[in-house]
Amino acid sequence: MTTAPSPASVRLGTWTADTDRSTAAFTVTNLGFIKVDGSVPIEAATLRVAESGEQVEVHARMRASGFSTGSERRDAHLREPRFLDTEQYPDITFTSTTLVPAGDGWRVDGTLTLKGRSTPITLRTVSVEFDDSSARVRAVGQVDRHQVGLTYGPNFAIGRIATVRLDVQLTHGAE
Repeated sequence: MTTAPSPASVRLGTWTADTDRSTAAFTVTNLGFIKVDGSVPIEAATLRVAESGEQVEVHARMRASGFSTGSERRDAHLREPRFLDTEQYPDITFTSTTLVPAGDGWRVDGTLTLKGRSTPITLRTVSVEFDDSSARVRAVGQVDRHQVGLTYGPNFAIGRIATVRLDVQLTHGAE
């Protein structure tokens, strides 16, 4: 496998996430020092490399009702209307706007939509490994929960900034 290829050197076509081997995780610091880790299931994700090799698109859909922190009580609270409102907003989505080489990896700018509200987010790859038919991409970013409508609770009690960590396994398939 090669590490940190330029977008133009990645095999053209569609790369699809293996959702059983991919994770979307987050960390929020509550009360200024308690870290709460969690995850949300990736339902579908694709990376499309256009014929020119220059245009790359990333799309992902996650299941909001699968939001998990390991505490059933907290998770039930997070699914309620004052937080994620998973009955009305079952999906969390990400759509890239640009993907460019940056340092040893890529910078992926895009839009995160949660609870019917969208906000820009920048993901930076931590590691990128591609061969001709499989790939593994790890990326991190941060999101302000208020910008996506998660305003319940005081900021000193519930951290406002969430760190997002992705570990996505992809396979190449013909379009």
